[in-house]
Amino acid sequence: MYSRSSRYNSGTSLFSIIILVVLIIAAAAGGLFYFLRSNPAPTIVTHWPDADARELSARTGIEVQFDQPMERLSVENSLIIQPLVAGRFTWTDDVTVRFEPDDKWPSYVTVELLPEARALNGQAISEGLTWTFATHQPRVAYIDTSSSNREPGDIFSVLLDGTDPQQITEEESGILSFGVHPSSERIAYTIAVPGNATELKEINLNTKVVQILQVCAQQICSNPSYSPDGRWLAYERRTTTNTAARSVIDLLELSNQTVRQLPFEDVDLSQSPVWLDSDRLAFVNLQRNEIGWYTLSTNTLNYVPDLALDMGSWSPDGLWVVYPEVVLTDAELPDLVATPTALVPTPDPESDQPTPEPTVQPFVTAEDVVKTYLLRRNVLTDEVLAISQSEFVEDTEPIFSWTGDRIAFARKFVENDVWTPGRQLWVMNGDGSGAVQLTDEPIYNHANFIWTPDDRTIVFLRFNVTVATAAPEIWAIDIDGENLRQLARGAFSPQWMP
Repeated sequence: MYSRSSRYNSGTSLFSIIILVVLIIAAAAGGLFYFLRSNPAPTIVTHWPDADARELSARTGIEVQFDQPMERLSVENSLIIQPLVAGRFTWTDDVTVRFEPDDKWPSYVTVELLPEARALNGQAISEGLTWTFATHQPRVAYIDTSSSNREPGDIFSVLLDGTDPQQITEEESGILSFGVHPSSERIAYTIAVPGNATELKEINLNTKVVQILQVCAQQICSNPSYSPDGRWLAYERRTTTNTAARSVIDLLELSNQTVRQLPFEDVDLSQSPVWLDSDRLAFVNLQRNEIGWYTLSTNTLNYVPDLALDMGSWSPDGLWVVYPEVVLTDAELPDLVATPTALVPTPDPESDQPTPEPTVQPFVTAEDVVKTYLLRRNVLTDEVLAISQSEFVEDTEPIFSWTGDRIAFARKFVENDVWTPGRQLWVMNGDGSGAVQLTDEPIYNHANFIWTPDDRTIVFLRFNVTVATAAPEIWAIDIDGENLRQLARGAFSPQWMP
């Protein structure tokens, strides 16, 4: 039997326990509220590409930005892309992740971010997200003078079948030169501005935003070239003063807008930057009569001879360079030209001898004794191979295919019976064998060759050498010599946009 006092105490104790539990729950709830308020779940601020975006570059990157610092590995493991394409993740900062594909995307891509992605505070995103985008067909970019009715013109692009031309830039002064980012999302270009200066600009093709990268006061900046990893932008900078002219190559680190100057000497005249890979940049040094390359990781320069002062083309592995070499010969020549020319000796006024009668001899011009052969040089072993395999030619404009198996080049015979005003497009194997002529238009010069990445088509510039005012044209032809078609008229500087 319980006393009344015991029942009272028992009830009081139960009540106290209930109150205590309520207080604990309230404290826990308050603590949880405070924790969640202090450590909120991350949310997605923006992502690229936009949902259902269309006509994007087949090499565009995927980017997601959060509202707070994220645990990087959890985000990367939570990003599912279909179809699967190899690539790499990069972080612009703690809140922005980017995926760069190693190869081009298929036509349609689905991106899913799972809710397992966590912030540094341990909180996962409140809900996942799924979106899709579609890519466009590859295009060719070029400077158009016809549509803008001025020279230089703006940058345009066109499909490989010559349809759907699109204007990319709108610069009143026109474009001097340009380079396409490996992702085809951005284009760097140079323009002339008042005060004997130039500006190096970049346009984002996704957002259409244009920014100034460098102002080159009293200088001409040109030929911008992105590194394959997109980190660096090389460009040529020419300085002209009353006493000296100098041309060098600078490197702009795009992430922090820092300029790295290469270790050139004061007398160097270097131009035409071309990336071999993300660590090596090639160029032509006019002062040294050599082709050089700069290695970023070691900050060193290397050179090989190049009397023709032509950059030529580098194999995809960066081991071989093919370039034209001018050959002057004193050897006996065949009867290339037999233009009768009167050779009359200057009479000696103090001589009693009569002036001899004029004689007629074959006249040999400088062009007849100048031959241009293509040389293939291994930059590690210095092994040199002559690959033109034809005696009386002018071979120029070599360019390796993407696989390195074949070389496109321009050829002009200097023999009298097959001489033509313009150079034609030829293709040969990498060792010089199997040379095949693709174009046969004697009055047109063919140059500026670019291969499509599948090595099936060559895009080129051509112009009529017999008409001084003829507009340059951009054409394409399949590797079998078929399907010759015009892509643009009044245009030049074709570049590939994958």
